[in-house]
Amino acid sequence: MSPDPVALTLQRLRFTVLDLLLAIATLGATVGWAAGLAGPAPDRASAAAWFWGSLLGLIIAVVPNLLVHEAGHFLAARALRLEVLGVRLWHLQLGSGRHIPGTAGHVRIALARAGRRVPLRMILSLLAGPAANLALAAVAAIVAAEGSVSVWVRAGCVGVSVSGVSSAIGNLIPQRRTPGHANDGRQVLDWALHRQAARERVALADDVADLREVDPAGPPQVLAAHDDRVRAAVADPRAAVATAAMLELVKRQAPTRDMWADADLVATFVARTDIPAAVRATLGSTCSLRLSWDYVTSLGEGERTDPDSPQVERIDRLTRVVLAADDAALTARTALGLLRVFQDRPAEALHALTDIDPLVDPVARSRAHAVRGIAEAELGEIGAAVTSRRTARRLAPNEPFVALLDAVLASRATGG
Repeated sequence: MSPDPVALTLQRLRFTVLDLLLAIATLGATVGWAAGLAGPAPDRASAAAWFWGSLLGLIIAVVPNLLVHEAGHFLAARALRLEVLGVRLWHLQLGSGRHIPGTAGHVRIALARAGRRVPLRMILSLLAGPAANLALAAVAAIVAAEGSVSVWVRAGCVGVSVSGVSSAIGNLIPQRRTPGHANDGRQVLDWALHRQAARERVALADDVADLREVDPAGPPQVLAAHDDRVRAAVADPRAAVATAAMLELVKRQAPTRDMWADADLVATFVARTDIPAAVRATLGSTCSLRLSWDYVTSLGEGERTDPDSPQVERIDRLTRVVLAADDAALTARTALGLLRVFQDRPAEALHALTDIDPLVDPVARSRAHAVRGIAEAELGEIGAAVTSRRTARRLAPNEPFVALLDAVLASRATGG
């Protein structure tokens, strides 16, 4: 069963309010502390230096606080003999060629060979990040209290110190913003109260990360092994692993992969009921449209599809499964319409694309309008086909589907 969208919205709103309250408290503490150090009646230049210097320190402190936070996790994990696979700092990844999950920063730890007392060691490594923030805050507070240092340096250290404390508190307040991301405080609670579930979540994150796309320029044997691992994982009983594998399958499906070999595997994934219907429909639609496009464009000039061919049967089966998951899936209806046009069934193609949601992705709408235009041209409705072509070209002028519609209209104009 998919999560209740209302509950998810309320959950995110609660976290947003917590973050807002923490931000207000951080700003207030920074300004208040700076005002206290400035004295009861500072001159205008001194007051401005304390105010702007502390705010500047608060902003600049984001980077050093992230660095020391992740360094705390990393050093503690190494000291506790936990296997560190990699570190992520924004878009920079260190030590791992595969995707490292997380938000701004994350230290990826593997537990396959972790040994004994894993919960205690994980709790200590998780607490080391906020502890590092508090250590930085303490050092900055000492400098801020030092009267022999310039006002701008002391004021900046006020912002750095408050930012460190705020970062530690924010990471220790248990929060799970999304099903796949929990902060340090939430993970500490999980390891303390639900040890087996926490271990399974780490293993799940590792398995999902291992399915991320490898370097396409890597050795052929590595790519082949990765492909085999991805195809096997599409049928994994864990929904998160199966979905990640299916995403990877779609990304690598063309041109490095034989799409027809995966059609039945995709249909099996789309038929699952433990994965949200929208996810299954989106991924299955992408595959069915690629299959339809490849098959139709492989036909010779004037050649029609063979209704009894294995390719048509596979596309039909996959499209039906997708539409059973989501009967409004525009990409799947586009795939079906394209196939029906070349089966000399343009009326069915036109019926499949009667309603095109204006809120759908522009490229998907362009393809749908182009296929609808082809069906209209086949039915002799040239004016309507020209209108569809104009709409498709406006949405995505360089789409191959628009070029196919252009060719069909040109053929009609010359009597072909």
